[in-house]
Amino acid sequence: MKTHRDTVRAASLLRSGVGATESERRLAHRVSIAVTFIFLCVVTSWRPHRLFTFGGFSSNFYDAQAAAFLRGELHVPADVAGIEGFLIDGKTYLYYGPFLSIARLPTALFGSWADGRVTRLSMIIGFYVMCCLLFRLVVQLRQVMNVDVVDSERWRPAFFIVVVATSPVLSLGGDTSVYYETELWAFVFLLLTFTSLLAFITSPTQRNALIVVLAVLITVHTRASIGFGALAALVLTGIYFWNRDRKWTYASLSASLAVFATHVALNYAKFGTLLNLPGEKQVLTLLDPNRAQWFADHNNSFFSLSFFPTTLFHYLRPDAFALERLVPFVRFGAEAREVGVDLESYTPSSSLTVSATAVLLLACAGLVQLLKKRNWLLMSFLVGGLVAALPTLAIGFIAQRYLVDLLPVFVVLAALAVITI
Repeated sequence: MKTHRDTVRAASLLRSGVGATESERRLAHRVSIAVTFIFLCVVTSWRPHRLFTFGGFSSNFYDAQAAAFLRGELHVPADVAGIEGFLIDGKTYLYYGPFLSIARLPTALFGSWADGRVTRLSMIIGFYVMCCLLFRLVVQLRQVMNVDVVDSERWRPAFFIVVVATSPVLSLGGDTSVYYETELWAFVFLLLTFTSLLAFITSPTQRNALIVVLAVLITVHTRASIGFGALAALVLTGIYFWNRDRKWTYASLSASLAVFATHVALNYAKFGTLLNLPGEKQVLTLLDPNRAQWFADHNNSFFSLSFFPTTLFHYLRPDAFALERLVPFVRFGAEAREVGVDLESYTPSSSLTVSATAVLLLACAGLVQLLKKRNWLLMSFLVGGLVAALPTLAIGFIAQRYLVDLLPVFVVLAALAVITI
């Protein structure tokens, strides 16, 4: 059992930055730069000089929302949103969260010159930040678990960065669009939430509490489904403090309700619903009778528990790849097999067992370590990851990018394995 002295020691290490050796930091930094450079090459199609070229359809969605915010509006031009827009009372809305649009405000202030041209840069920055947070996650878990720093094992954090960076996250560089940018940053912000919670656990101060709440708020307003996982982790961590300092329990529950209320209010202001998206009012649905009929058959919702057998099977199947003669000699394998219910659509996709094999194996080892050490506090991160994954498994679509939504379930467990085995 962790003693008060151990907690004080961990907090001291966290504040002083001694939780990682200098050699660890240097190696992790070099590895982060290397994998980010690979991601840069992928996202620019191996032509870095095209970094700021227009990204194509949907790459300007956040720019359009930023311009709307400057006008004091929530709706965007219909010609920008295209088939992705939702037509509500004669106005067109996007369902993407506001935070990445707020981040675009500095460029939107000077006109539309940057519209659709900074998506690649945003994704590259997000990928590098992810690497930094993965390093921080390993270091903070080591402090919470009271694992000593061994200089001869300085490769462990860098190894973990490589394992996660070469998972489905790397495939997000294959398309410069709002979909992939959102997936990447949502994953980054959930990692930020997890690391901020670990910092708060070892040092429960007002400053660390504020950072946690801000991280959760940003995650919710980037991708709501992932944000709900961040909210779950915050609530469970607050419950952990019930027998230690109940003011933090009350604070975490109050903050969670407040953040959730901001999402509900924004969703209602746009779509007239508290949580759901009115699929029957999306422009693509209005133009496609078959899609309209599908939504009519599924309560006009993108989500249903009936999709779980199909999505879960596909995202875990070990045969979601095939060999071919062209470089890189592999491609996505069999299409999704619908189990008992029809999906609205599905695109070629691999699976976690194929594209995140190392993460899954490490996560299994980490789960054994978690049960062995009986550190139930870390279960809050596992539950948070599960909550973040459930909406993706309940959506009537199959897509490669959705694999990133499933990674948080395994990342903390994988990090735990890296520091303990």
